[in-house]
Amino acid sequence: ASPLYAGRQLKIQENTQNDKHFYEWLAGLIDGDGYFYIRKVNRLTSLVITFDSRDEKTAQMLKTRLNGYLSPVIGASAIRFRLFKYDDIVLLINNLNGLIRTENRIKQFKLVCLRYGIEYKEPIKLEYNNGWLSGFFDSDGHVTYNKTNGSVNICITQKNRNLLDELALVYNGKVYGHSKNLNSYRFVISNKENILLLLNNYFSKYPSRTIKQNRLDLIKKLYELRAEKAHLASEGSLLNKTWKTFQKNWLN
Repeated sequence: ASPLYAGRQLKIQENTQNDKHFYEWLAGLIDGDGYFYIRKVNRLTSLVITFDSRDEKTAQMLKTRLNGYLSPVIGASAIRFRLFKYDDIVLLINNLNGLIRTENRIKQFKLVCLRYGIEYKEPIKLEYNNGWLSGFFDSDGHVTYNKTNGSVNICITQKNRNLLDELALVYNGKVYGHSKNLNSYRFVISNKENILLLLNNYFSKYPSRTIKQNRLDLIKKLYELRAEKAHLASEGSLLNKTWKTFQKNWLN
C-alpha cells in the first residue's frame, strides 16, 4: 500500500445488482468522456467527466450518487463533474476495478490504483448483458437515419479499433475507418433486425442515461412511419403532420 495511506481503512462497498449496472455504465462513460489524473504538487487524485449542458440532470445524478462537484465549463455549453475526496475516490476505484476498457483510461486507472495501494484488475470479458456499452454510447455514440432510404444507424466512434471489433462481435455490428488517415474508427449497427434486438434486449435493460435516450426511443416510431410512407404524405394531411411532429422531436 502507498505509505501515505498505510494503516488507513479503505472503504469498499459491495455492489447490489443495481449498483453493478450503474458502475458498468459509469465505466463506459468514463472510458469515453472522463479521465483520472494525479496532481504533481499535492498528489491529489481526481476523476473528471464533462457533460453537454443538456445533460445537466445526468451530471446532477452523479453528484448526488458519488458526492462530487459540478461547475460550468467557461466558454462552452458544458458542465464538468469532479470527484476528489479520499473516501469517495477509493470507493469509486473499488467499484470500477475490472470495468475500465480503453487503453488511455486503463493507464490512468493503474496509476490511481497504485497511488491508493489497490490491486489493479484486468477488465472482465465483455458480454452482452453488461451496462458498459450504454455508458460508452452516452459518451461517444449517436443515432442517425438516412432520409433517402430510412435506414437507421447506431454508431460509436473511437480511435481503438480492437475495442470496437470486440463490440462488433458481441452486438452484431461492423467497424469502418472513420477518417481519411484512419486515425479513428466507427462501430455501426445498421441492420433493422439487429437494431430492434438491441433496443428490445439491451437498451430496455441498460438504458441511456443522457438525452441520447430520446432518439433511441424514437427509432421504432421512425420505422413505423416510414412503413406507412408518412414521409411522402401530401402536405396538410394527418400523416404529414404526424411526420413533421416526429422530425421535430428527432431534431430536439
